[in-house]
Amino acid sequence: MLSDVLQRLRAWFTLSPQQQKALAAELSQKHRRTQTIMFSDMAGFSKKTRLLPDISLLAQWAHFVDIAKSATSRYNGRILRSIGDDLFWAFNDPLHALATARAIQRGLESHNAGHSPLEQIITCFGIACGPVLDCGNDMYGEAVNIASKLAEDIGDGQEILLAEKALLHLPAAFQPHFTPKRVSISGISFTYYSLAAVPPVDVLLFG
Repeated sequence: MLSDVLQRLRAWFTLSPQQQKALAAELSQKHRRTQTIMFSDMAGFSKKTRLLPDISLLAQWAHFVDIAKSATSRYNGRILRSIGDDLFWAFNDPLHALATARAIQRGLESHNAGHSPLEQIITCFGIACGPVLDCGNDMYGEAVNIASKLAEDIGDGQEILLAEKALLHLPAAFQPHFTPKRVSISGISFTYYSLAAVPPVDVLLFG
């Protein structure tokens, strides 16, 4: 079912420029907000689809989702939806997104210690923040696009990657633990930051 925002936009190309401007202003006022967006991506998922029975692979996904839901509820996040082997979150600030990502990874580390490589669940995360249109179970905006690309196209293994705006909104004590890198994707160049030292960050997050 289309959200109310998308329902309203179905008539966009039948409207005059003045009507389009008025509708855009109305929807922005009601639905635009600044959010931290996070995506996850399971490493090696495509390879596993060829090597594991689908039920076994689905069991891994279900276990990951259980861990993710528990961590998300602790840090006031919202899982919007799943996209293939990805999850899509919204948070009010980058610190809660980072804490959720690390809590999930720590839960997965406990699982992985007792399982074979094919049964292990390794997940990377992309985090970005900025203004988005909140459509309920979906969001639209540059932060959504950047977070998804960080997780799906750039992230590898257990990385946590932050867009520059997300890093700048973290407390200063966290910032030295991220390494800057430059990338160009789909003709867009931007700087992102990779978590370089997990143990000190875990101390900052969890004490």
